[in-house]
Amino acid sequence: MKKLTHILLIFIASSLFAQDEAKTPEFQITRLDSLFLELDKIMIDTVKVNVLCEICLELMNYSLDSAMVYCKQAKKLSKQIRFDRGFAEAFYNEIVTLRKMGEFKTALDSLPKVMELYKDMDDVINVAQCELAFGMLAADLGNLQEAAIYYEKALEKAKKMNDLKMQGRCLNSIAINYYYRGEFKEAITIFNKSLNIAKETKNTALQVNLYSNIASCFNLVGNIDTGIYYYDIALELVRNEGDRSKFASIMSNYAGLYEDQGDHETSYEMHQEALTIRLELGDKHGIAQSYVSIGNVDSRMYRYEAAIQNYMRGLKLTEEIGDIQTINVILNNIGSLYAEQNEFEKALEYYDKAFRMRLKLDDRDGLAQIYTNIGRVFLRKNELDLAIDTVQVGLKLFRSMGNQDGEAFAHSIIGKAWFKKKNYQKALDHFEKRVELKQISGVTSNMGDAYADISNTHYSMGRYESALDYGHIAVQHSRYEGAKEDIKHAYLVVSNAYKGLNNFGNSLKYFEKYAAIKDTIAEDLKNRNLLGLQTEFETKQKEKEIQLLNNQNKIQELETDKQRTFRNITSVGLILVMLLAYMLYNRFRIKQKANIELTYKNKLIAEQKDALEDMNTQLSKKNKSISDSINYAQRIQETIMPTGERLNELFTDSFLYFKAKDVVSGDFPWIRKKGDDIFVSAVDCTGHGVPGAMMSMIGYFILNETVLGHNIYDPGTILDNLHEGVIQTLKQQKNVASHDGMDLAFCKINLKEMKLEYAGAHRPLYHLSNGNLNEIKGNRFPVGGTQYAKLGKEIKFDTQIISLKKGDSIYMYSDGLPDQLGGFENRKFADKQIQEIISENKNAPMTKIGEAFSQRFDGWLGDSKQLDDVLLIGIRF
Repeated sequence: MKKLTHILLIFIASSLFAQDEAKTPEFQITRLDSLFLELDKIMIDTVKVNVLCEICLELMNYSLDSAMVYCKQAKKLSKQIRFDRGFAEAFYNEIVTLRKMGEFKTALDSLPKVMELYKDMDDVINVAQCELAFGMLAADLGNLQEAAIYYEKALEKAKKMNDLKMQGRCLNSIAINYYYRGEFKEAITIFNKSLNIAKETKNTALQVNLYSNIASCFNLVGNIDTGIYYYDIALELVRNEGDRSKFASIMSNYAGLYEDQGDHETSYEMHQEALTIRLELGDKHGIAQSYVSIGNVDSRMYRYEAAIQNYMRGLKLTEEIGDIQTINVILNNIGSLYAEQNEFEKALEYYDKAFRMRLKLDDRDGLAQIYTNIGRVFLRKNELDLAIDTVQVGLKLFRSMGNQDGEAFAHSIIGKAWFKKKNYQKALDHFEKRVELKQISGVTSNMGDAYADISNTHYSMGRYESALDYGHIAVQHSRYEGAKEDIKHAYLVVSNAYKGLNNFGNSLKYFEKYAAIKDTIAEDLKNRNLLGLQTEFETKQKEKEIQLLNNQNKIQELETDKQRTFRNITSVGLILVMLLAYMLYNRFRIKQKANIELTYKNKLIAEQKDALEDMNTQLSKKNKSISDSINYAQRIQETIMPTGERLNELFTDSFLYFKAKDVVSGDFPWIRKKGDDIFVSAVDCTGHGVPGAMMSMIGYFILNETVLGHNIYDPGTILDNLHEGVIQTLKQQKNVASHDGMDLAFCKINLKEMKLEYAGAHRPLYHLSNGNLNEIKGNRFPVGGTQYAKLGKEIKFDTQIISLKKGDSIYMYSDGLPDQLGGFENRKFADKQIQEIISENKNAPMTKIGEAFSQRFDGWLGDSKQLDDVLLIGIRF
């Protein structure tokens, strides 16, 4: 199920509930300040009611409890002065707040009273607005058919009044209703009708929502390119408007598209960008959404600890705001996360918390999801009867709401339970029903997994031909979706089907494909964990910087206010001398009030300073945690990468000199033996530290796959393959700004034939023979990046063959060695000095030459800062 997309559409629909367009949090903060100041000065009660209503609307993204307080104040005052329109507006805002709190029934009970007030005023448009609100509350409670009736009533009134803006909003709500019913083609048609009206009325805010909603629909029906097209339009619109809050919302929705396609890294980066904007704006509601979304991506990348941390951050913020709906989503997600880790008791604990809240709110859609998730836990615990009974309850709820995607999901769980019970016919019935519902709804996600389940069931029933047919369909769908886990499942069922048909050749072929993608998934997991360290480090740094900046700004503002207040008091004192005696008492009271404010502000400044000191203590602890994580990454890198000991096993007279700039490194040696051939390379990746280490892991695994997996042994061809692998992994064909890659010298050595084959990318090979040192240069372009290809250069690496004699030696190194600044004149170490050390020590054992390089480099470095990682390999034959 596309839960993330569903949640985001709910928020888009919710924004249409309020009568005014939502303002960005950046505007809200300053607007709230001015409203509070204005409130103290207002003498006209009707104006005060209007301001109280505005304050209520502004507070909804920060504290729903506070918003409710101002709604009630507005209601009370408007009732006292018999201001009917103000009372209706305050009452309506109270209902909006109740809905955001998840109090759907209470809101629904109060809404008819507001509608009657507007009817008495003959305000047809606001009556239509109430009809829309009725529809949204009905949808919240899972009654989509009832919601559709209310939306049509609202649209009829909007047409009667010829109010195009309201017509556009009504059509958007109708389309969203079709979306939730799984009727995506109808949803897209009506979204486009609403979009035409939004363009005609120049309603940019509605256009942005509509483009985003249309993109979500196209994503769900598998038309990814069209989805991307509509998201790009939405982003361009909000960029032109300068609305950073809306930009972050669309970016978060956009990230969901990449997440559904299995591109977790891109999705993670986009969610991080949205989070950064929301942190800068202080948008609590948006920050909470971002943490939940990032937690979802962490979960899919198997970074469970990080996922829990992000969910907990989101939970804390939503509890502060009082956003019951999002609290429920987070509790459900945490439960699912523990279930994935087989911590079933914890999973059931969080599901139970979410269940109780959903039950109190009578949220049938939410209850259906929780019943289904609890059933999944029982399935994994092999409590099969309990699993079937529990999911059946969820299935009935999904069916009553017309949620076909939810029904399909429930049928999948029930089918798996019957399969485990070896009742294959019942399992098949449910699996086929799952496919039927997905075909009706047009939701193509996980279709490969659905057909794989059918194939596996036919295989278990001895129907091998049918198993093979459905298995091939599963492979086609899984490949199209790019879901590696589903592709793995599909390959396995096809292999089994061929085995059942005694076609062992094809069975082995597909089993090898299954094993290969299984290994790829395992390698992806290793790489993602390393990539996650960098992203997590950068995110925490950004949070710390923004928090410190905000606290410093607050303290500075308070100091400025203090000085301004003092100047004002001094001015008042001078004016007092010139005023009549009867003003003295009144002015004294003003001065007294100002002094109280000053005392309060001084106290607040002291508290802020204490908070800042406490925050610095917390930052020190977090920095230690990050350092521990990077040290752990170092241990992983050291475990995987070859060492000098491995080099000495293959070449008795050799050395490996390595000096990392940071804890983890972007330089690495790559050493492998295949038959009589020994492969040795000194690889220098873009960057150093964590970014360089990430690149090193990419290079390491691509080289392994090329030489050991694909049996490619020619050095030039190996570098060609490495180049293409880096471009594909970093998506550099699309991301033209990315020039990340690596420089390296790569050698294949055959000691029996005394032959060396060399290819280089920006890095030379030094060959010492008969006392003469020769520099053999490689190609003058790097591995990775498209910048050279775009200039018309053909990126093809050349292989050079060198005959070896006993006593010859070779040297290869990264550019961190010659580029290091130092010495008395702070100059580069330079290639010339490397050549001198080799020539001066040409008759010494290789270990001594390695020591000579180490001593010379350390002396050159002195007190200077090391600029890059350093790697040098020397071998004598």
